Amino acid sequence: KRDLCTERVVRFLVAFTAARQTGDGAEEEADDFAEAFLGFLLNLATAKDKAVRFRVCQIVAGILNALGPDAEVSDDLYERMENVMLERLRDKVPLVRAQAARALSRLQDGGESNDFSGDAITAAFLTLLGAEKNKDVRKSILGALAISDHTIPFVVERTRDASEDVRRVAFLALASKVPVASVTIALRAAAVRRGLADRAPTVRAA
Repeated sequence: KRDLCTERVVRFLVAFTAARQTGDGAEEEADDFAEAFLGFLLNLATAKDKAVRFRVCQIVAGILNALGPDAEVSDDLYERMENVMLERLRDKVPLVRAQAARALSRLQDGGESNDFSGDAITAAFLTLLGAEKNKDVRKSILGALAISDHTIPFVVERTRDASEDVRRVAFLALASKVPVASVTIALRAAAVRRGLADRAPTVRAA
């Protein structure tokens, strides 16, 4: 159960850590603080208490998604975050897995081809999309997945998901993130056919 006061503390920690000022070395100090705080959080990611693991992943995800494009983290921290969050992506608690997916979203690397086909995080997402039993985790993965020619067929496949919520997220991702020209005619036809024939009004509306 989410506690309102705790959620406010989480939002404050995220905003404070991601905040940046300019001039007199302020940017470097902000980067140093973010690096130190993220490192501290990662130390707690394997805690026995599932609530601690959940909050760690939630705060790390919030910070990573709130940091501006000019923020810098060391290669060592980047690699450590990737390894720790990939481990939590297979946590026994669905809420932890969902937050880990959010945290990993911005760590995906398109590589030289910029299609994410060689990225370990993207590969883990694609594997879990078909294996994950919890619908909320599948939704989180869909929302975090980098969109490219390599991943689009997997998003289209989720338009057949057993969960109405997941199907809706898949259609929304296709509508908002995917240029029509990058989808083959066959995939486009399949997605449109499934969407129009879906039994759920919210999916058809998406």
